[in-house]
Amino acid sequence: MEPLDESYRPVVDARRADDAIGVATVVRIETDVDTSVGDRAYYLPDGGFAGDADLPAQAIDELADPMATLAAIGESETLTVETDEGCIDVFVDGVRPPPELVVFGSGHDVGPVVELATRVDFRTTVVTFRGGRADDDRFPRADAVISASPRELSTLREWDAETYAVVMTHNFLDDRLALDQLLETPIEYIGLMGPEKRFEEMREDFAEEGRTVTDADLERIYTPIGLSLEGDAPYQIAFSIVAELLAVAHDRTPRHLSRRTGPIHDRTTLTEN
Repeated sequence: MEPLDESYRPVVDARRADDAIGVATVVRIETDVDTSVGDRAYYLPDGGFAGDADLPAQAIDELADPMATLAAIGESETLTVETDEGCIDVFVDGVRPPPELVVFGSGHDVGPVVELATRVDFRTTVVTFRGGRADDDRFPRADAVISASPRELSTLREWDAETYAVVMTHNFLDDRLALDQLLETPIEYIGLMGPEKRFEEMREDFAEEGRTVTDADLERIYTPIGLSLEGDAPYQIAFSIVAELLAVAHDRTPRHLSRRTGPIHDRTTLTEN
């Protein structure tokens, strides 16, 4: 634990700009090394080290590659760096921009999904259809609330693999139109509320329109949405959905930790020069 002081300003600025950044903090030194515990250096994947680094130049050179890796994947590791004066231990923390979650719908069950997703570090946008209220007071936890037509979703914003979509309008036509548009984007998770039979009806409609849902499309569509946790109250449903989002975002297969062998968290493998 340490104070969040002005030395973290580059991290705050990177976060606000949606940029990844690596933070190297000295946590142990040998007597003759010209640095101090707490000294820092910052690494921007697109621009190398930022500003004046407190670490020795030799340490900076050796940390460039692992800091680039950790910043890109948003993970951390403590590394030992050898210099001519001795060894230093450096804690490297990779800080990535939060993933984006777009929730389509305006019903009472949208709020709990947005709230829980925000608490686990998703940046959330709510999109309402057909005159649904698009004001911040209705979804105070959302980062943005907008109103749009299902037919314009593919051009509504920039879509990438770090964006996740949850479709829960409870309107068959709107859900089908939204799904059709989202499949034109590169996002890798499209969660669709409703039973499997409902999705099969959508596929039948697509087929009648000459629209083929490919195997690659099916890999991205998660329906019925969520993990099998039981419970049908809004927050129980939201926990199920957000748990699945986390599992997909971290490329994990959900299971009990008591049945997992080895450490709880996977270790990052860094390539040595």
